[in-house]
Parts: sequence; C-alpha cells; structure tokens
Amino acid sequence: GFPLLYPQCSYGLCRAHCGCLPGNEYMRCQEMQQTSKLVNNAKDDASREEAERAAWSSLKKLGLASYLPLIVTPYTLITLHIAVSNMVDNVPSLKGGGAFWFTDLTTPDALCIFPMITSLFIMLTSEVCSQFLQI
Repeated sequence: GFPLLYPQCSYGLCRAHCGCLPGNEYMRCQEMQQTSKLVNNAKDDASREEAERAAWSSLKKLGLASYLPLIVTPYTLITLHIAVSNMVDNVPSLKGGGAFWFTDLTTPDALCIFPMITSLFIMLTSEVCSQFLQI
C-alpha cells in the first residue's frame, strides 16, 4: 500500500495555493496535483502502483513540508488540552456554566456527544471542500 494520507487534502491545498507560490514551488505544486489525479483515477493495480510511485517521488521532493501538518497537529491539541485544564482552576464559571445536556464544563462528556459532533463536522467539511474543489 501507499501511505498517502488524505490525497484530497494535499490536492486541495495545492490547488488553492498554487497561484501564490514562487516558480519552483509552483512547479512542484502542479506536479503534486497531477500525481494526485493519477492516483485517484487509476483503474487497475498496475497503473495504481505506477501512480503511487510517482506520487511518492513527488512527496520526497517536497520533503518535510508535506508532513508538517501531521507532525504539528498532535502537539497543538496537547497544548490546547493543557491550557484549558489549567484554565479550569482559574475560571470558576466553567464549573457553573454550561448548556443543554452538560452543566459542568470541567467533567468529561459522558454521552461522547462532543467527539461525535466534532467528527461529523470534520467529515462534513472534508466532503464539502472536496466537492467544491471538484477533486
């Protein structure tokens, strides 16, 4: 298998930002668009493997920049978690506020509704963006 995570995302980002990139970066962006299209449009296993090899080589040319969001996201979430956890002690309204099915914002959501809503919005955003960009 080919470890290209979210090909729509990389294609969509390139498509959205290609116009404002300098010369070499623009060419790499265009190449990434073409290889992403090849991977998505491959019909049989042989053509898919060839497209995956081309995509892998173009990802190697991009270097660490293509993996930066995957590296930064967990650290950002951990930092936000620590900041909110520290804020709970200093802001008493978090314990007395709330809405709908929860009244204490310092306790975990027993029904797991927040993770489900978040996942739903992420999926919805991904679908809408991919249809908007006509990937």
